[in-house]
Amino acid sequence: MAGLRNDEARVRGLEKFVFQLHRLKRERKRMAIVYYAKDNNGVGENIAELKLLVGELKRTAGHAIKGVSLELKSFLPALTEPLVYGLLDPCAKLIVPTDAEEGIWMGLAPEIEASVTVIGEGEIDSFRVDVGLTDIVASDLIHEKDKRQHKKDFASADSRNETRRWLYPDNWKVWPKTITIKDAPQVQGRPNINGTYVRSRCRQTTTQSALWIRDDIYLLMRPNVSRTGPDIAIISTSINHEDTSSVVAVFERNWIPSDSLISKHHRQTISFKLWKEIPKMRCRIPHTKLVVTSPRDESDLLLSVHGLRDTELRRFVLEEGRQKLNLTHGPKAQQTVRVFKSLCVAPTLKYTAQNGLKFDTRVQADWLNLSSNIPFGTCDNTVPPRPTESWYWDSERDSWQRSSEPGASRNYYLQLQQAPQPFEVWIDKDENSLEVIAPPTTAGHHAVSQLVGGRGGINMHEQVSVKFRLSNIALQSDPITAPFQVHNCHSCTPTNILLKAPHKLYDRQQKVVTKMLDIENGNTPFEELEMAEFEMPGQTGLSLIAKATRPRKICGGVIADAIGAGKTVISIALILKGLADARSKQKVPNQSGATLGTYRILK
Repeated sequence: MAGLRNDEARVRGLEKFVFQLHRLKRERKRMAIVYYAKDNNGVGENIAELKLLVGELKRTAGHAIKGVSLELKSFLPALTEPLVYGLLDPCAKLIVPTDAEEGIWMGLAPEIEASVTVIGEGEIDSFRVDVGLTDIVASDLIHEKDKRQHKKDFASADSRNETRRWLYPDNWKVWPKTITIKDAPQVQGRPNINGTYVRSRCRQTTTQSALWIRDDIYLLMRPNVSRTGPDIAIISTSINHEDTSSVVAVFERNWIPSDSLISKHHRQTISFKLWKEIPKMRCRIPHTKLVVTSPRDESDLLLSVHGLRDTELRRFVLEEGRQKLNLTHGPKAQQTVRVFKSLCVAPTLKYTAQNGLKFDTRVQADWLNLSSNIPFGTCDNTVPPRPTESWYWDSERDSWQRSSEPGASRNYYLQLQQAPQPFEVWIDKDENSLEVIAPPTTAGHHAVSQLVGGRGGINMHEQVSVKFRLSNIALQSDPITAPFQVHNCHSCTPTNILLKAPHKLYDRQQKVVTKMLDIENGNTPFEELEMAEFEMPGQTGLSLIAKATRPRKICGGVIADAIGAGKTVISIALILKGLADARSKQKVPNQSGATLGTYRILK
């Protein structure tokens, strides 16, 4: 492989590194899995990246190509002399469509340069006009380059022919409607790029709105995110500028679409990206001693990982013995989560797919009941109470002021740090093992505290039912909300209220009266619900969900019919229906036994 391009990617020696899982990301219609090779026994900086895509790889003529692809990228050109700046392209790729049994590794070969003619026709607003930039911006850039502190930098950029990183071109307001490429040679294994490309009508979903399309070939701008150079125009078989292995040809660094409208810039030099087979290249899956288990008992232990090596344990920067990993707060928490993810997530997902966990993660799995003997929502250690505050009148400032106990916020913060978590990771350095603890009672306390906290009810938690489940985030469906909604009046029996002749309620209005009377009499059941969801660290895609419910009777309602539907006459009918009862409960002075809405109407 190194001989394909004189080892410009400096990949010699990568075979001695082991690529470890870094990130799992669900993209549109596919899964992206990124592995990194690190130096210094896996604890140093990244040396290379291996990106695995599973699902829809690209779309051609409306047809989706699905399968598996691998891209290998070496970072050594950016780490060792002579340094290479800017975006690094993959140095090898492998694509295995679903209808193929295996694929062949391809490596970058030396590029072929060719002189082509690029002609633009028609004029349309450029992206700078689309986003509202004006002539003032262009003139300000000219003024900035003449400032004393910028003159040296601009002169340096000008010597490298990079003035367009500083200034807009003269015709920056217009881009061509069509771009025609002529005289491009036909390169073996590469699509023919000659033809007319039409600018996309979409202005919001492509990079800087720069996209010209010809059949299944795209001309677009690939942005230089690090700003080490100008954005570069590319011709690609993928509409996504991040799919660097799909690039067919690359324009010169300073070319921009406006140039195609100027005759002196019609002749351009482009570089063809070439790929050649590497029949001897293989990816080996190293043997691992990691063993994942998930006990089927009633303990809070969700899973165990045994067989961690000493070099892997050192990445956690641990003390001797058994201790809990900090995955939630502090400067080292993110690093700890990354190490946990790289070591344990892949074996965990493999075990879960083959054997399942102690809790069913399927969408149709039942909710599991939590013990009714636990006073959920009352544990101040799990859900620390917020600091209390008081208000007093400051006569000097002539306003109300808030006060709280000194240090209350700090103590509350410390209590949150010490509170038990729905997912806890314990590691035993002596046993070379790791355990993931998932106590559902912790999640239950959080759900119930949201339902009853701050409502002042005595023993309200005794009326609450608590359930939980372990869910796969990717497979979750929309929640079932029917039990938690007040149904409309269509199925109600009409209640006729006699009005002064010749007035009479419509049938639909009589049903509304029935509904409102049921609410006033406490005959409309309702179920309050609160849910607390906690995702397992490391992007495993698993989450622990607790659900707290409490049966209630609706205590009030709102007539929310459309304008002209008769809300006023319905209110009058309710007043007449309950007039005698309201008068019997009336208290003096100025207290009515009617509902709030009826009282306002009477007043």
